[in-house]
Amino acid sequence: MALADEITRKTEFDLTVEYLGGEDVFDASNPVEAHRAIAEGLPLASFIAMLTHVPSREDVEFVTGLNKRAFQRLKSHSKRLSPDQSGNLWSFARILATATDVLGSREDALQWLKRPSMALDNERPIDLIRTPAGSQLLEAHLRRLEYGVYT
Repeated sequence: MALADEITRKTEFDLTVEYLGGEDVFDASNPVEAHRAIAEGLPLASFIAMLTHVPSREDVEFVTGLNKRAFQRLKSHSKRLSPDQSGNLWSFARILATATDVLGSREDALQWLKRPSMALDNERPIDLIRTPAGSQLLEAHLRRLEYGVYT
């Protein structure tokens, strides 16, 4: 990788924040601030921002547990996701950012999320994001892929 590419390359944290709407929507400059924002409930705008990065609304709804009806309720009332929904959305954005970094592009990362993996007991990565254990498993798997270990 060229030096210029490394200088302009975003960190996984920065890319995660970008997927959730960037500084205008999700103002967290470090993991502690991200934790606080998630515990408070991410703004609905973070969910909407994620939709611009993932071609399938159903995937974002599946991971967060926020269907169209619940979305409409939130839109008219609280305008914030629950801490659980926020945590799941954060996990989705973080896994997508890590996969983008490891696999080289968001398109490759999105394809990887949908494909069953032998290394994950033939589960699709997107199906594992909803739990902390599943997210940890995906992070470890992506780190192994980064170093060329495919099992």
